Amino acid sequence: MRPCPDIRPLVIPHEYKAGTLLTTSDFEVNALQTVHPPVDESYALRFRLGEKVVVFSGDTAYFPPLAKFASRADFLVHEVMNGPAVEEMVKRRPNAVRLKASILSHHTLAEDVGKIASAAKVKTLILTHFVPPDDKSLTDEVWTKAVHTSYSGKIIVGKDLLQIAL
Repeated sequence: MRPCPDIRPLVIPHEYKAGTLLTTSDFEVNALQTVHPPVDESYALRFRLGEKVVVFSGDTAYFPPLAKFASRADFLVHEVMNGPAVEEMVKRRPNAVRLKASILSHHTLAEDVGKIASAAKVKTLILTHFVPPDDKSLTDEVWTKAVHTSYSGKIIVGKDLLQIAL
């Protein structure tokens, strides 16, 4: 088996802060600093592609200012956490108290994801980065039902390699 090639020569890193990152006549990128302790530099990104707007929440705790940032987006891609499943997961772990505190500090409950999407009046909410990731009882229906307690719009449960036409 060959070792993986060193990707460092292929990557050009760019550091950024909150605000407008790039603007052209038909393309714009903005960043909003979010909450992800202990990481200080955590951002949501808003892309305007012609008439379409796509917002990525990034990995974040419940953060109401995200609703204004995502206002009227065509798509909001948001990470999501299932509270009862997290409770069950930590019961099976030896470091449960610290693990639970860590998870809750930087992820957003499904009901709160719905609150953000509802306040933002997004057209379509795309769920991603599911917490916990390994609970087989968390079907697409479980995720959408939890989010629909606070958001009545269209929901897509993200999958690897999902493609959505703009």
